[in-house]
Amino acid sequence: MGSWSISIHGHGIHDNGLAEDADSLLRKFVAELRGLGHVVHGAHFTAGASQDLTTEETVKPFSADVPAEPQAAPVLPEPAPGPLPEGVPVAEPASADPAS
Repeated sequence: MGSWSISIHGHGIHDNGLAEDADSLLRKFVAELRGLGHVVHGAHFTAGASQDLTTEETVKPFSADVPAEPQAAPVLPEPAPGPLPEGVPVAEPASADPAS
């Protein structure tokens, strides 16, 4: 028995709220380790570009194993004119008077 560290680097789906997402699987694994009596001091999930700065090679910023595909920003529909539907809460504007 002693200290241990696990590091996994991969590429796949994450942050979709699905059981098969990498972050969901990590949460399950951490819970399983704790359930078996292990003390987990921390578990971190990082998504996005990374660079290995421990090598002498020139690293291109934001390089990845798979080329990124361009994605268009979503186009949101224009809101319907008129008042909000009944029951939708509306925040009151902040008062300029600090005493109120």
